[in-house]
Amino acid sequence: MRAHHFFKKGFSPLVATILLIAFSVALISTIINWKQSLGTFDGGTCSKISFIIETLNDMHLCYKPLPDNIEINFLIKNNGGVDIEGMSMLIMGRDGKTLQDLDDLIVKKNSLSDVKNLKVEYDLNKYGPINKVYFTPEVEDNGVVDICPALLAEAEKIGECS
Repeated sequence: MRAHHFFKKGFSPLVATILLIAFSVALISTIINWKQSLGTFDGGTCSKISFIIETLNDMHLCYKPLPDNIEINFLIKNNGGVDIEGMSMLIMGRDGKTLQDLDDLIVKKNSLSDVKNLKVEYDLNKYGPINKVYFTPEVEDNGVVDICPALLAEAEKIGECS
């Protein structure tokens, strides 16, 4: 009878240890798969990108308020060896932030793109004046679009267009 009682005491920690190991393995494999789905971080097509947001009239980006959104103007220079096939743009306001996907923004390799009057969904009343804008390039590699989060460009000098 006592041996049976001892078995129950040792069984619970054993099950807990096995479950903990199984959970750890599942979590690690999920993180690895998630990291791979974010895009190429080193090497690959992302390593061929080099771009900057040019300054024009002492600003990286200017915006014009509209009733429902804003229009933005900026210059982007692609110094890299591949075309930029779109951008993700994170707009940081005084009171919040919003993420915009600019799939139609294509910047050919070794060229300058003058983006004018691009309508963007941004509510100045909700998010406040724009403080910073971050651009993340997207490239196409064998028919698959890769996002290159390690190649973030920041526009700091921002104001209303004159």
